[in-house]
Amino acid sequence: MARGRQLYHSLGCANCHEPNLFGQRLGPPLERIGTVAETRRPGLSAEEYIRQSILDPGAYVVPGYQDSMPRDLGRDLSPTDLGALVAYLLSLK
Repeated sequence: MARGRQLYHSLGCANCHEPNLFGQRLGPPLERIGTVAETRRPGLSAEEYIRQSILDPGAYVVPGYQDSMPRDLGRDLSPTDLGALVAYLLSLK
């Protein structure tokens, strides 16, 4: 978990997924993504959905948000770091 949390912050995920000084977000909230992810895409588990959202962010865009997730994020992560990030996000319930 610690590595995933560290990656979440060092990769700048919080810049878009947490409220800015004006209380706005560019990306959908992730505080409960471990629970919400289970319901986002029929046929995908929460883990599969989160992994797909990192590796292929345009595959599903949460209604009300723009398709602005960086496309190279998953490519720049090692399999170990990707797994750690996914595990951390799954823990947010």
